[in-house]
Amino acid sequence: MKLLAASFLVALALTACKKDPPATGPDNTGGDDTAVDDRYACTVADDCVAVELGCCDACNGGEAVGVHQDHVDEVVADSPRGRGECQDMSCTEMGCAPWVPSCEAGTCAITRGSFE
Repeated sequence: MKLLAASFLVALALTACKKDPPATGPDNTGGDDTAVDDRYACTVADDCVAVELGCCDACNGGEAVGVHQDHVDEVVADSPRGRGECQDMSCTEMGCAPWVPSCEAGTCAITRGSFE
């Protein structure tokens, strides 16, 4: 029973770290407007950086997104990390390969690199 309760608490803690991915792409609302959110827009991969949004990093239950380098502070400020919601959060400490930013169809994206 203790193992089940501990598993539930870990799952609950990891869920609390997560945030729905930010809206990107056309209109961000599903309408007909084709405007792209400037925070995630790009023309080349060098425009983009990986940003950790959750209280925990993405390897440990959080979330990361690709963001235009000029809008990092704005995107972070609108996340649990930026709003100061992480004071009492505990995270696992698994290691991950670094993020590799790219520009896919005009929108910043990230994929995992390798440990090499």
